[in-house]
Amino acid sequence: MKKITCLFILIFCISLQMMAQVKKTTAKPATPPMPDMEKMLKDLPADQQAMAKEMLKNGTSGSSNKEEVVTKTPSPIIKIHLKQPLQVPTQAQAKDHLLWYKGKKINDSMLVTTKAMVVLYSKRRSMVIAQPLEETDSFRIMVKNVSKQAKMTEDYINKAAAKKNSFIDYPLIQMTVDKFQEIDELFNNAIKNTIDLPEIPTSKVPAKSKGSDINEDYTPEQSLKEMHNRLKQLLQNEPDMHVDPPPKENFSISYQCDENAKGKYLDEVKKWAEDFHEYEYSLMRLSLGIERYIQLTFGNDAVAESISPGITEDMKKAFDRFFSRLDEKIKQLISRYGKNIFMQKCIITTAVGLERQKQLMGLETETDLAKDAIELMKGPEFENYINEQINKKNWDVILNYSMILGRNRTAQLMGFENGLIDRLSGLYDRITKLNRFALTVDIDFNVQFPDEDGKVDLKANGTIQTTDKVYVCLASTACKWTLRQTEVDYGKGKAAAYIAMQVTGGIKSVKTEKSWEDFPYSGSKNMLMYFPVFRIDFSDNNEQDTATLEALQYVSLDDQSTEMSYKSDLLGYLNDVFVVPSKTGANEKEAEDIGKKMMNKFSVLTSMPNSATTLGKLKDEYLLMQQKQEAEKGIADVVNTAKAVILFNAQNNSSILVDDKVDTKHKTEQVEVLKGIIKIKVVHDPITD
Repeated sequence: MKKITCLFILIFCISLQMMAQVKKTTAKPATPPMPDMEKMLKDLPADQQAMAKEMLKNGTSGSSNKEEVVTKTPSPIIKIHLKQPLQVPTQAQAKDHLLWYKGKKINDSMLVTTKAMVVLYSKRRSMVIAQPLEETDSFRIMVKNVSKQAKMTEDYINKAAAKKNSFIDYPLIQMTVDKFQEIDELFNNAIKNTIDLPEIPTSKVPAKSKGSDINEDYTPEQSLKEMHNRLKQLLQNEPDMHVDPPPKENFSISYQCDENAKGKYLDEVKKWAEDFHEYEYSLMRLSLGIERYIQLTFGNDAVAESISPGITEDMKKAFDRFFSRLDEKIKQLISRYGKNIFMQKCIITTAVGLERQKQLMGLETETDLAKDAIELMKGPEFENYINEQINKKNWDVILNYSMILGRNRTAQLMGFENGLIDRLSGLYDRITKLNRFALTVDIDFNVQFPDEDGKVDLKANGTIQTTDKVYVCLASTACKWTLRQTEVDYGKGKAAAYIAMQVTGGIKSVKTEKSWEDFPYSGSKNMLMYFPVFRIDFSDNNEQDTATLEALQYVSLDDQSTEMSYKSDLLGYLNDVFVVPSKTGANEKEAEDIGKKMMNKFSVLTSMPNSATTLGKLKDEYLLMQQKQEAEKGIADVVNTAKAVILFNAQNNSSILVDDKVDTKHKTEQVEVLKGIIKIKVVHDPITD
């Protein structure tokens, strides 16, 4: 047993050394063992010293690359740099054409319009870059906010990291950063200052030569007529204005963690957008393709008109129908579904994208659907929904901080002032205060022991319970939840590992020659229990949640029991209550093997250079904590088999999160546990101002 204990202590100390390495600023892990580690090695048997030194060597050498935890979103704004000051032409001076733009050319591929917008046509990239005048750009605030995205994310990470026990919340922090990146990409795609040009819609159409069966391609003139015919067919077969509702977004964490569900939603959004724009985009692609073909092949619209009469008017009609139809359809979206918070993301980005494209194409419009859509965020619908979920105690939605912070991020990017931002920040603060619960544990046992003849000669019972409420909060572990204490610092000491328990009563009965003699419990009342390990999953996957509790220990053992007293022997009875033994004796070989496996895992983590970013450091500390707990659990599973597992289903829509128990009653040759009730209860107990 001494051998196992030394090995356990060694692994625990090595895990502490690893935690210390995370806090160092140097990029290289420390290579020499710590002085107190050397001291500990001397206390081990000779055969164990070699193994321990090898573990240390494996745990403090090598290097490898780490995965990035923040992906940089490229800017959607391409700057056009002019070699001379901008000169805006008058209507009389605007006689040049570049694609569909009219103005004064700066060179063969660049033009400035009478509205002071600079247009660059990139043939190589098949793209138009349009740069409106900043002073009159209705999107200027959004454009400026693009440059703030990285700092906004950094500010959030730093603020989150400054909180106590922040590394434990790394999964939720990373989830929020991922949500920011998703929002940034949608926002940037909507306000980009480029127009991707379609391929020229020509195709090789077979035509028979005189007296020959050989197929030949259309001439440029024939190709233009063919494209014009296709455009006329589109205009003549205009569909109705039917608008389907956008797919609904799911705000629960269970959904956020379900890659299949998220993938299905994104596919639905893509399909909805394609269906919503299908006819209009067909008109626009064909019109832009024809315009580009005319400019590259014939040079101007007059030549094209002489080849295919009416083509100029039909192209103008196609442009008009593109925008008028989408205007009307987006108006329908806003009026019918705009207040539905689960659809707003699709509606807002669609409206903003359309208005931005109008601006970049140099078209004047009487509507500002982007503003109308953005204004939807000011309504009370989102806050009403969250308050409704709070009343329902729907923790799977309420504690999805990334949802509220993501909406706040959207509001900031869209240029909202403090009103809405303050309301969302206040909602976030309220929810963080709601995330507090009171944990209580109660133990009630009754055991008896037979003598050599199988007759019971000793009985004992007792009750133990938590001294005070233990305040806990729900903490994310990737896609599941656990409970952690709120009033302790997980980075300092071992306080977070235990909760205080108190013996509240008990009687030991010893059989004498004539009768039974009772001894009320008179030992120390103060005990400690290792903080239960909770595994909670709010998703509907038919898996039960678990709470694993380990046997207790005394704060001090200065009141030893005798046969005619009831004191510290209560601890032995509790060990019988907490386990139905399947193995007896100390399995030294298994403990040694677990130690080696844990050190192999540790060597991978400790060989990594310390992260340079705040989020990376949080991730390192979180992973190290996970590995440390796994190591301690692995050794404890062998050294201490006294534990009980309570199966339960966490109540997602209730003030009582957990209220369940287990009865460990069992019988062996040595002991019969008549009653071993271990009850655990977790009740919502929010912070109040």
